[in-house]
Amino acid sequence: MAETDLHHFNELRQKYIHDIAQNLGEVRALMTTLNSNLQAWTERTGELDHLAVVWAAFQNRLACLSAVLGDIEEDRTQTDTEAMPMSDPHTPTSSDSQAGAEDC
Repeated sequence: MAETDLHHFNELRQKYIHDIAQNLGEVRALMTTLNSNLQAWTERTGELDHLAVVWAAFQNRLACLSAVLGDIEEDRTQTDTEAMPMSDPHTPTSSDSQAGAEDC
């Protein structure tokens, strides 16, 4: 019974990791588009000082998001390659992934 529960838990965990990674990938793509649009707008309007602040904030968020997405992908890869879930006493968790994004 415990093995079945653990197997079911791991399947759900992988599904959620995959869903979150997809959502973060979509967000990253949208933020990249927004970043490009802000850059073009800054060049057209000449309001470099005001828009540069906004643009820098979005670039920072994009970098943070990319870091978190990388952590989630790394977590998924590590989990996929584990032979036995109990073989490693510290399997990275979502809180581990968030630790790198605390400054974001």
